[in-house]
Amino acid sequence: MKNKKTRNIVIVVLSLVLIFAAILVVQAVTDNNNMAEEQPTATQPADQEMSEEKEMESTFQGDAFNFTLMDTEGNTHSLEQYAGKKVYLKFWATWCPSCLEGLEELGELHKQNMDNEDVVILTIVAPGYSGEKSKGKFIEWYNSQELEFTTLLDEGGTSFFEYGIRAVPSSFFIDTKGNIFETKLGHATNEFIYGKFGSMQ
Repeated sequence: MKNKKTRNIVIVVLSLVLIFAAILVVQAVTDNNNMAEEQPTATQPADQEMSEEKEMESTFQGDAFNFTLMDTEGNTHSLEQYAGKKVYLKFWATWCPSCLEGLEELGELHKQNMDNEDVVILTIVAPGYSGEKSKGKFIEWYNSQELEFTTLLDEGGTSFFEYGIRAVPSSFFIDTKGNIFETKLGHATNEFIYGKFGSMQ
């Protein structure tokens, strides 16, 4: 009788262990699926294509993502072509109030450095991605604002993905070797930017 009771207890305990293990397995599968849904997928084909191109043609050695994007006037820019220069790279969006508030100061920064061969000012938006206007509507809006600084169009959001952008505005300071010197979330004043240029090599 005692052995039968002990055996029943063991069976119950084993059953509970198996049920608990099954719950853990289901939870792990669910978590993996959720992570897969949160990760951007629209940029993956572009990422693969760019990786192959870099492998064949690029000699870029820095740790910053070597984008190749067109500006609002149809000119192509890549980070690689600015090797040897200090690059200020700003990600922004038209739906972002603090981004819009900083455009005038950004315009001043551009004018002050137009003839500076050691410094490059670049900004990136992602038309049609994450709530941004379509490419055509963005360019129309951009031209109506009479903005003169260089704005690159990342329609697939690839550079946003590669630079890990989670909020805008976000700024990156890239040194002469193509390495990320520093990042800043939120508005960066011109005084702050000049301070970083002075610290970079």
